[in-house]
Amino acid sequence: PGRGFIGRPGATRRRRQTHPHGIMPVTSVPGTASAVARNSGATDRRSQALSTPVAGASMMAPLPTTAHVHMTAKKTLYVANPYGFSAQQRDGPLQELVGVLESLGADVWEPFARNNQIDRASAGWAYRIGQADLRDVREADGLFAVVNGCPPDEGVMVELGLAIAWEKPVFLFRDDFRRCTDSEVYPLNLMLFTGLPADGWEAAWYGSLEEIADPGKALARWLRHDRPSGSASAEADPIEV
Repeated sequence: PGRGFIGRPGATRRRRQTHPHGIMPVTSVPGTASAVARNSGATDRRSQALSTPVAGASMMAPLPTTAHVHMTAKKTLYVANPYGFSAQQRDGPLQELVGVLESLGADVWEPFARNNQIDRASAGWAYRIGQADLRDVREADGLFAVVNGCPPDEGVMVELGLAIAWEKPVFLFRDDFRRCTDSEVYPLNLMLFTGLPADGWEAAWYGSLEEIADPGKALARWLRHDRPSGSASAEADPIEV
């Protein structure tokens, strides 16, 4: 047996009528037909208003979402060097070095360009320069040190020591052929190498500009590696990348 119509005695069964905007129940209640007509007209007007372009509006492509945008920030590399004290070296070797590092994808922080534009006639200029360099060493992701000289420049040594203490990746450059060392293993004072691994430290040691661009050495590998989450100290060993 099928399901029958249940209702009050004498109740009128509702008829269903196809409507342009769907299926609507229709009864013989007075005024229903006119109400449906009014509702239909209002719906048509709303649909027309939504589909009509605003005057003067241009058709624009949808904005890209974060799923479609991939941005990788460059790693910041502080370049501790003595070149900036000499106008000739500042315009020659320093510019060449910065150019090579930038070509590898580093965001180079060169202290003479960033922090040495202070009027030396004003009181406290030396303190301000020192504090600015200190802040940059602390905030940079890594440090590239020019360690020419016997011994190397004392300011560079302080900055290198800070970077090692803060467990930042460090890279050493020396195209000075003189040996200045107390060890048969290292070409300079052994303390300069305490930020490098015992085995394979040579991968972070550079003797020429051409060698800096070597994709198999530590700097190029570190720059290719994705930035680790958290502080730069999370990647203190520049060899294991």
